[in-house]
Amino acid sequence: MIISADMTGKRKPEPDSLLLALKKLGVKAEEAAIIGGSLRRDVEAGKRLRMLTVYAAYGDRNFFESREGKEMANFVAKRPEDIVEFLREDFRNERC
Repeated sequence: MIISADMTGKRKPEPDSLLLALKKLGVKAEEAAIIGGSLRRDVEAGKRLRMLTVYAAYGDRNFFESREGKEMANFVAKRPEDIVEFLREDFRNERC
């Protein structure tokens, strides 16, 4: 599924696109995760909805965005493999 800002009229960190995706998927925010390379747009948007948040530090190309607040994310991934490992553990331990 692809959701873009033009479908909701709002850009992240406004949570509208995430809310639309959750609705189309038929899941609650607490049952979903957002993975992104922007603390301000991705992690902040997910936190607003109480989603599980993963900061993909390896993919961050936001050179003018502060890196302060990385601890705001539930998990910081330094490489893509970290995401799979973290989600597998999180959903096994806390979500099931």
